[in-house]
Amino acid sequence: MLKSDQDSEDALQDTLRKALEALPRYREESHFKSWLYRIGHNVALDQIRRRKKVVYLDPTESQDSICSENDTPDHQLMKQERHQELHEAISSLSDHEREVVMLRFQADLSFKEIALITDCPLGTILARMSRAKQHLKAQLQATG
Repeated sequence: MLKSDQDSEDALQDTLRKALEALPRYREESHFKSWLYRIGHNVALDQIRRRKKVVYLDPTESQDSICSENDTPDHQLMKQERHQELHEAISSLSDHEREVVMLRFQADLSFKEIALITDCPLGTILARMSRAKQHLKAQLQATG
């Protein structure tokens, strides 16, 4: 959500500090993972609001992981270009849609956990994911 490694590290430290401070008030009504993600989510949003940054994905992030040693140079280039197109398409989503996509696919959270973290109804989360998929599909078909 924060793009910058430094901002992410700051958010992580703030999240851990706030989680430790709030730990005595933690009730086991929700999963600990969801509770911790919620704190991190709020810290990241606070940083974004405070710095008035636009959230983008880093298109160079993990490009090494998308190519294997057995790929031909042409195949590697095609994979990297498609990866770049995907990141650009995700960056063009609305903040709410991008947030759901990132929590679902990067953080590997269930829709129920995303609803808890974002404090939105499950139906809203599902609708945002559906719209995000439609937008991504349209944008990727237009570019490729």
